[in-house]
Amino acid sequence: MTGETIYEGIRTLIVQRSDTIQAEGEGAQQQHHLTLRASGTGTATYYLDTDSGLITHLSVGQDLDLSITASGKTSHFQQTTRQEFASVR
Repeated sequence: MTGETIYEGIRTLIVQRSDTIQAEGEGAQQQHHLTLRASGTGTATYYLDTDSGLITHLSVGQDLDLSITASGKTSHFQQTTRQEFASVR
């Protein structure tokens, strides 16, 4: 969704962003060999005041899957974050 709208009485331009991450790594902690794998997606929606160019509101979300293997045992983690930011007038 990209375009103009009225947000809290202010004419705003809506801009959406999306991103992805893929990461792998390995190392050691003392005598333990470690491997790490991560993948995820993120989104952000910016509400820009068309008169001033300032961000009036920002909504951000991220979903992440993470796997850590240590001493042959794999642990899986999932994290979801959502954040809302509003400018103070």
